[in-house]
Amino acid sequence: LREGRADILVGTQMITKGHDLPKVALVCVVRADAELNFPDFRASERTFSVLTQVAGRAGRGPLPGRVILQTFNPHHPAIEAAVKQNFGMFYGWEIRNRKALFYPPYSHLALIRLEGAKEDAVVRTGNTVARLVKAMAASTKETIRVLGPAPSPLAKIKRRHRWQILVKCGSRPVLADLLEELLRRREIAAGDVRTIIDVDPLDFM
Repeated sequence: LREGRADILVGTQMITKGHDLPKVALVCVVRADAELNFPDFRASERTFSVLTQVAGRAGRGPLPGRVILQTFNPHHPAIEAAVKQNFGMFYGWEIRNRKALFYPPYSHLALIRLEGAKEDAVVRTGNTVARLVKAMAASTKETIRVLGPAPSPLAKIKRRHRWQILVKCGSRPVLADLLEELLRRREIAAGDVRTIIDVDPLDFM
């Protein structure tokens, strides 16, 4: 493409990352809002980031640039802010949501995932873990919120059922103490069920 031997480049998000192609005048994004449907509090941020990056691929040389986005949500704030290349607009909307829903930077997260061959055992362990976390949270003055247990977005992998609990805490040291205490509890070990704790999770799937 850079040498002029191809006129069209089709690819994944990889082609949005920092390539300087001065002859590119048109960029099209198919399903620009796809990531908005992911069960992740960063979904809007990632959508805005990718769209602003891909828009920056067009018009880097003497040719004027044009960007076409295909979306079912043209009025979503992340889409509108990306179209306008307005970082302040997106930040203002996103930070209000993060504060209202007690997500970072207003909290620290721990994702507790439970996996096992028998779903009823996984659910029982999940309920036990959630009850323990809530009881420990009640003994502190720090704001702690517990979501779940609930099926993971990928609820079954390789015949193992997966449930998860999300813990939000206003203090990292308090969250660390809570998780250490949880790991000492024998109640969280239930036969085949495995308990995995991911602090500051990057993936909620």
